[in-house]
Amino acid sequence: MKHIPLAITLALLLSSCAVEVPPNTNLHPALPEGIVQQYGHEDSAFAINGKDNRPDAGVVVFAIGGDPVVTLDNRPAPEELLADLLSLGFQKQGLIVYPSAPTHLTVTVDELLAEVTRPKALFKSVTKTRVRLSVDKNGTTLTRTFTTESSVETLRQPQLPTLEQGLNDQLTDIIAQILRDSEIRRALGE
Repeated sequence: MKHIPLAITLALLLSSCAVEVPPNTNLHPALPEGIVQQYGHEDSAFAINGKDNRPDAGVVVFAIGGDPVVTLDNRPAPEELLADLLSLGFQKQGLIVYPSAPTHLTVTVDELLAEVTRPKALFKSVTKTRVRLSVDKNGTTLTRTFTTESSVETLRQPQLPTLEQGLNDQLTDIIAQILRDSEIRRALGE
């Protein structure tokens, strides 16, 4: 009987220390350093939009044991974030954004997820990013796919900022790949 109040007190104390998870992630990938002008034609105008092909909006998922699955999405939506950053990158390379331009770019997010599980004693976090960029110009379409993936096992549960940084690094890498891709440059420069 003496242990019941102690157990209740301990349970209340531990529950008050629980980490509060924010409702959204805070992704903020960056443009690569040293972007140089690649385009200089008078007709070097483009329009860009984003599209999300993922089954749901979550970018971080905690699926640990018997605990309820926690899914966090990102604001702004990842496809909007990528479209904005690629627009800035292509502008720095010498292209002009114009909504009715004959060249239309579509950035599609096919996969963007950091998932944390605990299959055994260790926590496992798998981060996957797959993005497609389509260039439609003069009736011709070029589509390129960019993929990155990483996996880490740790003794402690990964914290949200660490997972966000992993996604940011992957998105930043993909943005850099897109901006330096020779086939995309050729399609935009024709």
